[in-house]
Amino acid sequence: MAIITDIDLLDSCFAMATDLNDEERSSVYYISGYITFKEDMPSVTDIELIECEVGSEFTDLVSRGKLKHPLPELFDLGQYMYAFFKNRKQKCCSKVFLEAYRHIYEVCGYEFENISGIILRFNNTFFKGFAKKETDNIKKDNTLNMKKRRKLTST
Repeated sequence: MAIITDIDLLDSCFAMATDLNDEERSSVYYISGYITFKEDMPSVTDIELIECEVGSEFTDLVSRGKLKHPLPELFDLGQYMYAFFKNRKQKCCSKVFLEAYRHIYEVCGYEFENISGIILRFNNTFFKGFAKKETDNIKKDNTLNMKKRRKLTST
């Protein structure tokens, strides 16, 4: 079994971003819109919005006017970062992710004013989602274990 290193993940995160499913793309689009709003970044125009990919309709429905539609570059950057995050097995050290995201940003050649803040917001959001998912899995496992115990004690 081959061990995938961080360097391999950095090299392949751009290709892996194309493999994200619609739910993941919509989530990254939503997160990118949140970051656009929080960092007071420029957003896409109505004409560009018509050409936008998946996620724009979801953002329109839940935003209540607070969120913005992200620039395509920010959305792409978010997809690359999420592909790295998703495919890295060990999710233990934020510093590793922040350094990897910085490298991805530099390779892309994009220029955002507060890239440190943008990277940190993406990282915090990804980790919060990961922690919630893991907590839900633990709760589900505990519920199943309790049902098994009740079943065993009642027989």
